[in-house]
Amino acid sequence: MQFTAAYLSLSFFVLLICSSVPVNAQHGTAKVLPRLNTYMRDPIFEMDYDTTTVHFEVAPASFGKRCRNLPEWKKMWIYASWKTPDAEYFIVNGWLNDRTLDPYTDGIVIELQGTGCIIDQPGGIFSGKVYPYMNKWKHVEASPDVVRGLVSDMLHRYTVAFGGKKAFIKAVYSTSGIPPSGQFDAIRIPFEQFAKSP
Repeated sequence: MQFTAAYLSLSFFVLLICSSVPVNAQHGTAKVLPRLNTYMRDPIFEMDYDTTTVHFEVAPASFGKRCRNLPEWKKMWIYASWKTPDAEYFIVNGWLNDRTLDPYTDGIVIELQGTGCIIDQPGGIFSGKVYPYMNKWKHVEASPDVVRGLVSDMLHRYTVAFGGKKAFIKAVYSTSGIPPSGQFDAIRIPFEQFAKSP
């Protein structure tokens, strides 16, 4: 009886651990993040970073009110934004309500126009191809100027969040996520120019 109880306790513990492992939806593999209560993964380079030391801007709660199809994230961060006379664009990622990492590690791109909200995957605007986040949702139509604006803002936000250009570049090249060479040209070329500049 004691053996059976110990075995069941051990089985429950293993199951609890396995259920907390986030799944990388892009690559279809499980990836363990240390200290899930403070760690997050950025949606551009897929770097795992500590939110207590790397500080991106927290997205406003108004996103959830305007965008009914947003994932039920408890907390959400902004990694890039751009504004035109007609619309605002944001690239975000966040925690689920239980503060575990959302399986959608790609994050999402949000287009706010008037009272409307369109949600899509960032890969769609950076590649110029249609990769709808959900088939029932519209595709974000981002012009080349908007894409350049988002990338420019992204470089600035990451530099500030990581505490400087050198720290940001070091984090990108030391991450186990997506290196610059694996990025779409819309991201790779500006990043490489940024890294080489004084």
